[in-house]
Amino acid sequence: MNDVTILESFILGKRKDQELNEDGLIITDDYIAVIDGASNATDFKGLPGGLLAKDILVNGILNLKNTVSGFEAIKSLNALLNQAQKDYPEAKNNPAKRLMASILIYSIKDKQIWSYGDCKWMINKNEYQFNKKIDELNAQVRSFVNQAEMRLGKSKEELLDSDAGAIYIYKLLNYQPLFANQNNEFGYPILDGFELNGDFFTSIDVKSNDIIILATDGYPQLRSSLEESENILGEVLEKDPLLIESNRTVKGFYNNLNSYDDRTYIKFVVN
Repeated sequence: MNDVTILESFILGKRKDQELNEDGLIITDDYIAVIDGASNATDFKGLPGGLLAKDILVNGILNLKNTVSGFEAIKSLNALLNQAQKDYPEAKNNPAKRLMASILIYSIKDKQIWSYGDCKWMINKNEYQFNKKIDELNAQVRSFVNQAEMRLGKSKEELLDSDAGAIYIYKLLNYQPLFANQNNEFGYPILDGFELNGDFFTSIDVKSNDIIILATDGYPQLRSSLEESENILGEVLEKDPLLIESNRTVKGFYNNLNSYDDRTYIKFVVN
């Protein structure tokens, strides 16, 4: 691949069974993309929704023409999710039942990064991400509940087996998709097979010699190397496995998991 030089890449699912990894990494002659399928309680054709959404988008990137513009590419991929849900009428009426995913694409021809969702990227050590206020709210509530349970006598070990905060916010997480792609205080971008919002689409031009990192939000903080990013993650999981202190999330590092979320990282230089 003459237009970019891949320096590092890594992908690992949070579960021991890597077949259940809802993250995707795809490299073609035209695109480099990371995909983060969103977990939900809905099964489609026997597969978890996040897993199927990831698989559909990976295949979509393989067939994506390099003549499309950024937002047109995102819309064409979103249309694939719509088609996959034709036999699930409940998806139309209940956003929580939809196939959902975030996506981050580097267009080799256009020398552009296209983002729709909450994946992370770095350009020459400058980190970018769409910050979801609704995630911040849910993470705060989860942290509050777990800290309250600890004051009532529960240990961290008990909460790693049964996360009281995660159980408490379950209903809030089902409300969250009602704000998907909406121009609202709690609105946020996500591919779900239905109407997208161009206000949430991000396109950034890069130039030769720029060093680019694309990643999913399984990394609490990006650093300029995979090793450093992994080390930051390891420190967070060791000091705060419940993720209720300085790195609050909507889910913690439960027993029998590799991490609190699937994670993907790819670093390359633009030639």
